[in-house]
Amino acid sequence: CTGERPEEVRDYFMKMSIGQGNHSGHDINRGRFLRTVYVPLDERDEFQLVDIFKNVARVRNLLMSKDLEFAVEQPAEGFWTAARIHHFPLGGGFMVPHRDTLLPSLLDEAQYEYFQPVLVMSKKSVDYEKGGGVALIDDQLVEYEDFCDFGDVAIYNVNTIHGVNEVDLHRPFVQRSAAGRYSGLVTLYKEM
Repeated sequence: CTGERPEEVRDYFMKMSIGQGNHSGHDINRGRFLRTVYVPLDERDEFQLVDIFKNVARVRNLLMSKDLEFAVEQPAEGFWTAARIHHFPLGGGFMVPHRDTLLPSLLDEAQYEYFQPVLVMSKKSVDYEKGGGVALIDDQLVEYEDFCDFGDVAIYNVNTIHGVNEVDLHRPFVQRSAAGRYSGLVTLYKEM
């Protein structure tokens, strides 16, 4: 929704997102600094994550009261699963707290109740020291990864304000470094 073509993100595709990206052609600018790697849910499985992502998508489907295989391997009802890794690098990776806007409007049209599972793919205090995933709970931004471990699945609904506090802003950013905070998502995308 920030410039890539639909066919690009259905394959292995990596993108650095820095600054105020305009999302979905709407006048919604969300500051962020992250690397996104799209992972197709097919037999290539270059990162040995396909089965894990499929299971997280099944959790999403269970929460939506859909068939467990809904849009996991094949598009269904006009939707497909965009599995991806978000890497927030040391030295300031972040995503401004926000509420999802495009997906809820598409799901309202389809009359789906939607929850977003987030696979925790790094460990705070091991992979990074400060910052991490946040959600607005009782009018406070809570760094939920303070309560998570590697491999846990955090879940929020599409109305939840969420984001990522700056990851280790006190450390230098090194572009070629893989260090930082990681999460995995299995969001429904609409067929175009």
